[in-house]
Amino acid sequence: SRRWYCVGCMRFFLQECHLNTHLRASKLHNELTITCPGRRCTKAFVSYSDLTLHLESGACRSMVDRTIINNLAVRVEPRGVITNPARLLTGPSGDPSVPQPIRTYATAQSFNGTAYECILCHRTFVTLPRLDAHLNSPAHDEEIYHCPTAYDGCGVEFKTLSGLLQHMESECCDVRKFRNQVTKTLDVLTAQMGRIAL
Repeated sequence: SRRWYCVGCMRFFLQECHLNTHLRASKLHNELTITCPGRRCTKAFVSYSDLTLHLESGACRSMVDRTIINNLAVRVEPRGVITNPARLLTGPSGDPSVPQPIRTYATAQSFNGTAYECILCHRTFVTLPRLDAHLNSPAHDEEIYHCPTAYDGCGVEFKTLSGLLQHMESECCDVRKFRNQVTKTLDVLTAQMGRIAL
């Protein structure tokens, strides 16, 4: 089958859009032009999805994390272009809100005789800290984001904003035809990230 090839990295890709994503998102082919808005954070990124992943991870000195990003996305984007109202809670005021994550920690009782087992999905882990990391990752979060079908998107759902951004930056689905309209929504969201990450 025909494969696409990056000469600089000597890597093959199965689809042209995968090669294009690699060329746009790789640190080897691009400058790090997007700086983190967090106070005292000096990190820079190639794409908004990388910046968002950095903030969602909770590793930024700004103390912004996945919960803050999710709440901001729902507040800034009430029309449901990229968020899925069916997966959100409705508060007393009628405004949608994100289900709050519960901090979960495993104990030694999670050991099943050979490994530490997640009681929710039954995946196993070699160490207890790895199981804890899994429990506090987005693995069991609601898929509150979706590729906007209103703009010819594929409707695929995502648990994180960074996952949706990576999908949109890949340009592998038809949402790329409406990139300007969707980008306006994302621009508002990323501008708000700058305000909260101080």
